[in-house]
Amino acid sequence: MTKQVRVFSCVGGAGASAFWTAWLAELEKAGFAVEEVSAVSNDTYRSARGAWARLALRLRMYVGMLFHLLRSGVLAPKGSVLIVTTNPFYAPWFLAAFAGRRCRVINLVYDVYPDSLVAAGKIEPRGGVARLLSALTRAALAHSHATVFLGARIQRYFVETYGSDYKSCVIPVGADCAGFPRPPGKRIAYPLEILYCGNLGMLHETETLIRGLMALNEAGRNSFHFRFCASGSGAQNLNKSVEEHGLSPWFTFGGPLDGDQWLQTMAAAPVGLVLLKETAVHSAVPSKVYSALAAGQAILAVCPDRSDLAAVVRDHDCGWVIEPGDAGALAETLRRIAQNPASIDEKRANAYRAARQRFCMPVVVQQWIALLDSLS
Repeated sequence: MTKQVRVFSCVGGAGASAFWTAWLAELEKAGFAVEEVSAVSNDTYRSARGAWARLALRLRMYVGMLFHLLRSGVLAPKGSVLIVTTNPFYAPWFLAAFAGRRCRVINLVYDVYPDSLVAAGKIEPRGGVARLLSALTRAALAHSHATVFLGARIQRYFVETYGSDYKSCVIPVGADCAGFPRPPGKRIAYPLEILYCGNLGMLHETETLIRGLMALNEAGRNSFHFRFCASGSGAQNLNKSVEEHGLSPWFTFGGPLDGDQWLQTMAAAPVGLVLLKETAVHSAVPSKVYSALAAGQAILAVCPDRSDLAAVVRDHDCGWVIEPGDAGALAETLRRIAQNPASIDEKRANAYRAARQRFCMPVVVQQWIALLDSLS
């Protein structure tokens, strides 16, 4: 009998369909009957403009999602496996509490709550909202049949902070490598393009980038051009900061990309930029790093050294890690990159190899198959 698998996220494709679509497709190839359940589409999420549109969007994501959890989760066929992300924050607890007796519930921890909201400056760490979110997080961990983390360091922190590690495992987000069939070439053109592609929110470190470029003289900056194809509040704030500091000649800002345009842009960029605040070290692993690896980009990661993101870069020797706040180290790293283009070629080759050995979706899905089979 085909195992029924329903995957829940308030935004279709979890807001990052580049890996999500491939993940669901690989599960279907493995013989599972997969259904995606969401409150809004990825296009609707991206296109919301203005205060009223964003308010309506949030109501659908956080309130309207309850209907979908009830209809497709609580009332799912008996024996189904429900993979529920932490988007929205209450969803894993809700399905573990109200569907856990009839179905198997997997808590997929994309963002740690309340930690991610504290890191973004949205709530106070010891306030009432934080205590409520902590209680929901503990309950979800205790009552889910399995919990999946995106990185080992987040798993360790989460278990130490919120409870038992019963039936927990680490499975990376992974990437769809099919769109990048050829390894990266070795022709590096200057100015060197450093690409940021995806959402730029409140957990992404941008101040170090500004300060690092300010520490370079004009000749040093001329070796680079930073291209942002991004959405989110952080993109607007960064654009404003770039203008205020007179750095506009070295930046290009545009909206998010889809389809062939995204594939071409990713494949052409020699270096991918990934950002994570110090305060978000235990909150999330930016999924964009895996797509950048798949495209054969060397990774320039401004992130805490003890983060899972830093571990990916260091373990595979596929880029450079800069501690948030260390503008001098960023400036010096950029100088070394400009002076040694061969190092870029080496790290790009390592990135491309790591993606295919560890993070391409057919490899990642084998870990999901093992987990799903263990819940039979």
